[in-house]
Amino acid sequence: MGAENEQIIIDPVHARLPRRENYQKLKNEILQPGDTLVICNLSVLGSKYAARPELIYYRDHHIRVKILDMPATLQDFPEGQENVYDTVTDIIIQTLTTVIKQEQIRIKRQQRRGIETLKESTAWEDYGRPAITLPDNYIEVMDRWLNGKITANAAMGLMGLRRTTFYKLAKLYKEGELVL
Repeated sequence: MGAENEQIIIDPVHARLPRRENYQKLKNEILQPGDTLVICNLSVLGSKYAARPELIYYRDHHIRVKILDMPATLQDFPEGQENVYDTVTDIIIQTLTTVIKQEQIRIKRQQRRGIETLKESTAWEDYGRPAITLPDNYIEVMDRWLNGKITANAAMGLMGLRRTTFYKLAKLYKEGELVL
């Protein structure tokens, strides 16, 4: 592609340090409008979720991206037809957007199937947060609190309930929806 050694940026790959400092320096300080960025494949820009905004950034900043394993990005067009580069980039961005949306739909569908399967099994009873068990003295303490004989904090202390749980149960109790 004609790059000099000092124009080649290499970032060491570490699973624990995905900052890619050299790439960030290249993107934010070195590349200028009209420059060309050559990468071996789209994954260099990150996952497909991360690559999409990167491509949009380069398109908006008029930096051409050549992706070695995508021949359409390697084509050179005559002067005056630079908008073809933007069209190719737009097609890649739209394709990524579609792939991402399809993957999200697929994941949600699989989650739904998994939940439905779990609901049909006995394991569903053990799923999620355990149900609140009412203290033995619940009705007595609630009646005292509702009649103003004790404070809410005293009632919480007597029953061993936290504030959120206390008020959630109190609301259900007042509305008659609490199953005792």
